[in-house]
Amino acid sequence: SRQDSVGASTSLTVESAVMVVNADRLRSYLAASPAADTSPVRAHRKGDGLLFHGCPEAAVANIQSDGLRMRFASSGMLGRGLYGAPDPRKSYSYCRGSRHGAFVFL
Repeated sequence: SRQDSVGASTSLTVESAVMVVNADRLRSYLAASPAADTSPVRAHRKGDGLLFHGCPEAAVANIQSDGLRMRFASSGMLGRGLYGAPDPRKSYSYCRGSRHGAFVFL
């Protein structure tokens, strides 16, 4: 598979998860996108998908407080932008330089 070609493992084990919700951002998003659905199952049935965003530990506090913002974006393969992947293993490969585990947002 494509993931194997970039050196990703064939499996990923989640050791712990924390739900972080920025209520103001969520309300703002839902107001701007009335067709959006916060239920992953219903969103998938509508054809929407969930993306995983992996990042170094230094970026976590900004993402938790402000969400994904272009002003914090770095340059990637396609230029400066915010990147996500449907496969968490790909996003995991961007979790570097952390002494406290890997940080992947959904």
